[in-house]
Amino acid sequence: GLTKKIYHDLAKKDDKGDELVPGGKIEKIIKNASRSRGNAHEQMGPFLVSMWMYGSMVNPLRAAIIGGAYVAFLMIYPFVFGSERVLASTLVRYWMIYYCLFSVFVLGLKEYCP
Repeated sequence: GLTKKIYHDLAKKDDKGDELVPGGKIEKIIKNASRSRGNAHEQMGPFLVSMWMYGSMVNPLRAAIIGGAYVAFLMIYPFVFGSERVLASTLVRYWMIYYCLFSVFVLGLKEYCP
């Protein structure tokens, strides 16, 4: 994909003009971009399903706000990848997904159970 094209076309040398070496700055950038895309892709399914259910059954306005916050925390991920601060991005997004799913579950219990 695009990451391989960047790696092969533009990143033939590291930032010092030397041939690309393992563990160099450009290799770390490529790994970060690849992992950021992978993380977004991993959470895409649960996020979309939980937001759709929450927005259609509980509160569409609040779903939009949660969705905006989710995207904001997703944008933080590439900057904190590789450190323990990555949890500030991933765990918060997991909690948003769980909140939406749990809210739909509780609504279902309130509406359909006596």
